[in-house]
Amino acid sequence: MENENQKRTRVPFNSVEFTDTRAGASGFAKNWYFWVSDAFKPALDIGYNAYIHDKKTRALRDRRSYELFGVSHADLKKRIEAAGERLSDSDDHKRIMGFAVRYPIETQGEPPLYGFRQTDGLESRNGEWYVQVQQSVADTEEAQGKVDFQVFARVRELLNGDGVWRATRWVTTSQKDFVELLRTGRCSVVDLLTAQLGRKVEGGSSVEGNLDLFADDGSLV
Repeated sequence: MENENQKRTRVPFNSVEFTDTRAGASGFAKNWYFWVSDAFKPALDIGYNAYIHDKKTRALRDRRSYELFGVSHADLKKRIEAAGERLSDSDDHKRIMGFAVRYPIETQGEPPLYGFRQTDGLESRNGEWYVQVQQSVADTEEAQGKVDFQVFARVRELLNGDGVWRATRWVTTSQKDFVELLRTGRCSVVDLLTAQLGRKVEGGSSVEGNLDLFADDGSLV
């Protein structure tokens, strides 16, 4: 099969199923630690590429060549070359080559070039963590990108069952490492799997949540 307009290697994508459901809405990455919806597919270098079906396209070009010029496409090319004209210069050949049977396939770059952007925000499945991209540089073929993001932990108070988000320090890592965090809950700079929920009393109020994860300066321990 022929991939039209392919500038770098892309392969059929089937490594992640976006089939999980959240609050009645489907389209989330199956079994990822964070709720990553299919809206983030472009950031994961996932998209559709148009491919040409070789066998069906050859049959179509032959049929159109017969209809327009009375001969098969192969014979038309021979006739053009016999007349001393290059195929690349022949309007007749170009006309036939414009016919094709195309179909889309979902693909991902190999290797992927990730591109999470400023303001992208995602919540963990357990509802205890939220990450917000503050600054970013997308991956390119020449250089690895980066993500500056902030981790928020949910602090639950007795008077507020849903809790509130408490911000921690900024964290910087590569785009690839950030994707690993979204998938597994841990990367080279943050490990949310080993974090323990704590309990703290302030001013006589009982506060349960992630407060013991933070140092005095508010940074994530």
